[in-house]
Amino acid sequence: MQRTKDWSIALLIVSGILVMVLMNLGTFKWVFSEDFSSLDILGRQRLHFGLLSIIVHFILFQVLGLFHFQWKDRLIRASWSNPFKVLVIVLLSVIVFFGLTYLQNLYSSDNFITIKKRIAFEYFIWNNLPIALIAIAEAYFLILWRKVRRSEVEKIQLKEEKSNAELAALKEQISPHFFFNTLSSLSSIVRNEQKEAGLEFIQELSNTYRYTLASKREELVQLKEELDFVKSYLFLLGKRFGKKLKCEIEVSGAHLSKKVPPMSIQLLVENATQHNVITKDNPLFIKVYIEDENICVVNNLREKETSEGLGMGLSNLSQRYRLIAKRDIVILKEQNTFEVKIPLL
Repeated sequence: MQRTKDWSIALLIVSGILVMVLMNLGTFKWVFSEDFSSLDILGRQRLHFGLLSIIVHFILFQVLGLFHFQWKDRLIRASWSNPFKVLVIVLLSVIVFFGLTYLQNLYSSDNFITIKKRIAFEYFIWNNLPIALIAIAEAYFLILWRKVRRSEVEKIQLKEEKSNAELAALKEQISPHFFFNTLSSLSSIVRNEQKEAGLEFIQELSNTYRYTLASKREELVQLKEELDFVKSYLFLLGKRFGKKLKCEIEVSGAHLSKKVPPMSIQLLVENATQHNVITKDNPLFIKVYIEDENICVVNNLREKETSEGLGMGLSNLSQRYRLIAKRDIVILKEQNTFEVKIPLL
């Protein structure tokens, strides 16, 4: 997951400018109360005093804001006790506030002699105090906001990691499940002493299992790749069931670039063979087709009393779709047919 950019410092700077302007509206009105086209000494001093007030407020806001937001964490050691940490933070904040305020007062007393009577040290204290309090309050608000955002990001990351782990576990189930059932088909061929068919079956089995290994790391594959795999798998099933199994695939070329989870359609074909009676008198018919941006697999229904499958196929596929696409598959079971519709992605 891509990390979001932290705009806290930029927000602190912009808000410092806004607070500085708002807190000095009275100073602006006083400074610009005359026409400066012909400034006398008093007028120039008032202008300089107003600019100095703006600069001091901006510096005070940024220094205290950044100190409480970021700098204090680099100065304070983790081994210090909490009361001592608080004492150091308060002490440094007071030193910064009164130190800057004193320098402002000292500079004003030395340079603004004409307007000296209007200025006292207490004036600067009360004039600078709201700036300091707002800066500190905003710093801790940004700290709280950043913690909340980090907590939300961590929750999302944990959720994604959990989903990936669950998806990996589901995908790990598929390969052994597929391999178990194909070996079961091979055992049936060997029992019937169909040696040549068995050798051919093993060769095709290696081809199909190559696909399972290649797609194991992929969450989605193209529909064309999955259908090619299904056709190879049907060849294996044909060696076991012969004419007792018939499958029809009707998919237009326009949909072949769509994507599905690997081994999803194969799983539905396999599910049909595992849960239905297949005989010469009752062959299994499977049809794969497209309907409303879904790939559909339907088969005639003649359920076995006991199934050869492990009972995980549809559940596995359903969970994979929820994890990958946040969507559900559609299962339609009627008296004579069983159909599953999975969305094309």
